[in-house]
Amino acid sequence: MQGMGTLVPRNMATAARQAMTALEKRHGSIDRYVAGQLGYPEKDLGKYFAAEQVDALGMAINNIADGSGFIIGDQTGIGKGRVNAGIIRWAKRQGYIPVFVTMKPDLYADMVRDLADIGMEGFNPLPTNADLSGDKAILLPDGRTLRTKTAKAHEKVLADVMKNGMGAYDAVFTT
Repeated sequence: MQGMGTLVPRNMATAARQAMTALEKRHGSIDRYVAGQLGYPEKDLGKYFAAEQVDALGMAINNIADGSGFIIGDQTGIGKGRVNAGIIRWAKRQGYIPVFVTMKPDLYADMVRDLADIGMEGFNPLPTNADLSGDKAILLPDGRTLRTKTAKAHEKVLADVMKNGMGAYDAVFTT
């Protein structure tokens, strides 16, 4: 699997190495563990994720499965979105309702792109924003447009999902 050439700060290297060693002791090969959790053949994992992203996914999945959380503190360009997409994939496979929280609705398109890049084409998010219409609608990378109806109609959609389940939606996207 191809790495991205990232470096770990010296003051964090020992803790990171210990965490990865503990993860391997618990689950064996991290690549095999992550591939199995995400439903990929191990040989295909590198098509979707860099080595650093696989390590992050292994730690995140392990922590979330244990009832803990995980903070991705990587700098720009390392693939936080791709790791989040992997966690959304994992959550769906576990029967959870993924909730993606971001700073602004424009970033919904980036997440849909990352999801398609890991093999989840046609992903159908349910935005909580009631104002995604007209010029605020979001063009998705696959040519679809993410939009909501009037505020009142959107409230009805959200109420229906709360009462009857996600239906055709794959995750909740919110700001």
